Amino acid sequence: DEKCEAGDVGRIIERADSVIGSFYCTVNGWTNLKDWSYDVPKEFRFNPDIDYGTMTDDRDGKKYKTIEFNGQVWMAENLNYADSTKSTVIKGNTHCYDNDERNCELLGRFYNRTAAMNNDACIPGKVCNLGDEPVQGICPDGWHIPSWKEMYYFDWAVDDRLDYVRSANGWGDGVKIIAPGLDVYGLS
Repeated sequence: DEKCEAGDVGRIIERADSVIGSFYCTVNGWTNLKDWSYDVPKEFRFNPDIDYGTMTDDRDGKKYKTIEFNGQVWMAENLNYADSTKSTVIKGNTHCYDNDERNCELLGRFYNRTAAMNNDACIPGKVCNLGDEPVQGICPDGWHIPSWKEMYYFDWAVDDRLDYVRSANGWGDGVKIIAPGLDVYGLS
């Protein structure tokens, strides 16, 4: 029965009961941290049992959490790079969920194939696939889009258990709910 008012936004109520979970005070009232809400900052979406690293994208100064798996470092969150003056191929080829820029801060950015590959030759109808070798694409210097082999071996390394990789919340489209994952590897 605790109040969640404007001055309380950001306050957390911890519950010992793992079924009920903990609650976060948002501008719209209390939200269970086990449920998905755009009102809850992304730092509450990461697996608290994972020791994350960080990387900074030198192009825009944004920081991202990382994980290490099988000797490789992976970004643990989606890229949110949008400078179309430095990467002109981005213009018109990227967007935020629901076309709301605020959602990119929480979810990262959606890139079509042209923008992801950072190659205007990768337009619909053209062959532009990831081959055996990694492609930097829109990734920061020193990072790359995983090759199909890296993705294949990552998948097998987790015993073909996609629920181990999938995040613990945020799955579903409001109509069809997809079972939450376990987020064992921290790829929230």
